[in-house]
Amino acid sequence: SHSAELWVIGATDKTPHSLGVLRPGAETQIALRDDDRQRLIAGATLAVTIEVPGGSPTGKPQGPLVAAGSPAGI
Repeated sequence: SHSAELWVIGATDKTPHSLGVLRPGAETQIALRDDDRQRLIAGATLAVTIEVPGGSPTGKPQGPLVAAGSPAGI
């Protein structure tokens, strides 16, 4: 089994920051920390990777990228 993990890639630092692991087969709500909220500006990218169960152990994406796009409404 694997985990889908959501990342924000900041428009300025271009570094992936984990927003959390998505629950399989269910809606997932993620409370954003202030620093992550500030990364969600025009030019940011949201990405989903497939990681080991529980998410990336390194804090950086390790698995394959399965989705990416710009956040809507910014």
